[in-house]
Amino acid sequence: MEIWNKSFTHKIETTRLNWGTFDINMIVKSNQILNTTIYTDALDIVLITTIQEILSNKIEYSRDAVELVMEQLVLTIEPDQVDTIANIRELKDL
Repeated sequence: MEIWNKSFTHKIETTRLNWGTFDINMIVKSNQILNTTIYTDALDIVLITTIQEILSNKIEYSRDAVELVMEQLVLTIEPDQVDTIANIRELKDL
């Protein structure tokens, strides 16, 4: 895959999920996500902050890379937190 040195913003417009409404903005440069900002009315602020931090950690700008880090996040959640796990997976599928 050719890596290019372009910068751009990827915005996922207002999306309604079962647990909140989301606007997601990603700043991308050289095929890496440099910064992610999530605007939401979801009440799980800790989870949203964690997802923002993970997606701002210079991961590759690809669906596979984003899905991988989100699934890695799922592995850190206690198994009895089924709602949190379901919420992560629902957000991952945007």
